[in-house]
Amino acid sequence: MRKYGVLLCLLLCLLFLFSCVEHNTVEVVYKEGVDPNASLAFIELDAEQTEALSYAENAAEDAVYFTENGSVWHKDKECASLKRSKSILSGTVEDAAAQGKTAPCKRCSE
Repeated sequence: MRKYGVLLCLLLCLLFLFSCVEHNTVEVVYKEGVDPNASLAFIELDAEQTEALSYAENAAEDAVYFTENGSVWHKDKECASLKRSKSILSGTVEDAAAQGKTAPCKRCSE
């Protein structure tokens, strides 16, 4: 019987805690002329937004990874040669070359 009393007490404590929790909501404000029911796939980008998106996509494709003491750069952050590295830096091929990494890794950059 005592076991049920403890369970009942825990249940009441949980109910009390949940009733005290403040429920936050987020209000979404749409720009004038934007249909809130429109699919994101159909939102048109202006020229500046398109250029920024293109730049971001290219930057992600052009990213290379290297270590402070290594001699090569890697295209794949999950390259087996990087597995034991504690600190992996990222940047462009030019960034890697500036730090003395002038050749690609033979494993992941083929």
